Amino acid sequence: KRDWSSDVCSSDLGDAMVRTIFWGIGTHMGAPVSQNSYGEMLGEVYDEGVKMGSGRVRGYRTNQRLMFHTDRCDIVGLLCQRTAKAGGESSLVSSTRIYNEILAHHPDYLAPLEHGYPHASMEEGGAFTTYRMPVYSVTDGVVSCRILRNTIDNSRKMGHATWTALETAAITYMDELANDPALRLDMMLERGDMQFINNYTTLHARTAFEDHAEPARRRHMVRLWLKAYGERQIGRAHV
Repeated sequence: KRDWSSDVCSSDLGDAMVRTIFWGIGTHMGAPVSQNSYGEMLGEVYDEGVKMGSGRVRGYRTNQRLMFHTDRCDIVGLLCQRTAKAGGESSLVSSTRIYNEILAHHPDYLAPLEHGYPHASMEEGGAFTTYRMPVYSVTDGVVSCRILRNTIDNSRKMGHATWTALETAAITYMDELANDPALRLDMMLERGDMQFINNYTTLHARTAFEDHAEPARRRHMVRLWLKAYGERQIGRAHV
């Protein structure tokens, strides 16, 4: 009989048990939702040897740097099962703090951010779609953020959108603020670590990484997307 009175780490419990605990904690916060066109509720995040820009490839399937962004859900959870040989650091920054910085120093940038940018989504196994979505919206005094950097850049690179000088300046300044060491929080998730964030108030990013040669030692994260329980007001443009 195991003595649960002592601290245990993920290697004691085993990957399967830790994944179950991760799922259980997440489902106390919200209802799991599909992460892709295949209907996966628990996503496997590792380098599949593909690259963004080469067909319908989403960033989580690569070892490339992921710019600050949000995911397409209320809450995103991440569980670390194995770390990379080098790199793969996780970063967080408050999107509401960024909004306040823009409001204080460049309020003219809020108009293009609230109008939004064209997106081009190339979901593997799903349809190719284009749409415009606001980066920021404010409803009843509550600020909400949603930004998918790769799909915004895809739209521009594929010729589906051209940006005005003001639109370019606004999103460039937002990127600069997100990457400001004084505003962001950097961390290296270790085996068994779990991270849960609110997508409407927090942006996340990942540095590029180098993997181990042995498949069994390669970086592996598990991702959970949730529709939150609770009463937080969400900007109408992001519902």
